[in-house]
Amino acid sequence: MSKGTVVVTVNDNVTMPSDWLEKLVAPFVRSDVMIVTGNILPVELETRSQRLFAMHEDFKCGFEPFEPFEADREWFKSFWCRAVPLEKLGTAAHAALRASIFKNPAIGLMNEALGHGTPSGGGEDGYLFYGVVRAGYTLVYRPNAYVWSRHYPSITSLRHHLYNYGKGHVACHLATLIFDGNLRALWRLLLELPVVHLRRIIHCLCGGNIYPLSLLMIEIIGTLAGPFGFWRSLRRAGHKGCRKPYVLANQGHSGYTETHAK
Repeated sequence: MSKGTVVVTVNDNVTMPSDWLEKLVAPFVRSDVMIVTGNILPVELETRSQRLFAMHEDFKCGFEPFEPFEADREWFKSFWCRAVPLEKLGTAAHAALRASIFKNPAIGLMNEALGHGTPSGGGEDGYLFYGVVRAGYTLVYRPNAYVWSRHYPSITSLRHHLYNYGKGHVACHLATLIFDGNLRALWRLLLELPVVHLRRIIHCLCGGNIYPLSLLMIEIIGTLAGPFGFWRSLRRAGHKGCRKPYVLANQGHSGYTETHAK
């Protein structure tokens, strides 16, 4: 339904500073930039679950953001024997996307077998971002383009998120393997990810990490459920039928930027 040449996606629980949009879309002066992602700051850290979420090393949130960086073709090729670290690319919970990518046959729309509300639990934005960089375009992460978000106020909601995050992470890498023939996903799923989880468990048991082992185990259970969840999502997406092709905006809308709540 969007008519703009730049589409901005945000979660429905965020607030923005007055200069947020200008900072987020500024990198689009470069023709090679197709996606810009930004930092997500917690609007409050009042509950234990909110503080624990901000501590997670994979989520781009908190008051010590990742350094600015760009992912392009050379960055993509540098991971010649291991999977691209999709967690570094940001999230569609706060992103600006050039609308032309959705019409590009090498990229397309978000995959219906991934995402919140599907058995996969997530991964739709990571797979889209992967496709953009794989196609030779540039993704820019700018921590100074930030929003404030009210993160998970209860342990129950945080557990639900971590379980789905584990499933979505696995599903996203499986999508790169099945749809794109990316054999490096096997390295991530069969070697890297188990080693990462083992390291986190050891840190917890040795007292070197205050992140609770119980939450880590929820995430691990999610990763183990990821393949089955992705298989269920593929079946459901197949039953729903093919999506309609994306239609680019008319030239008369070339200066229009549209924002949608995700």
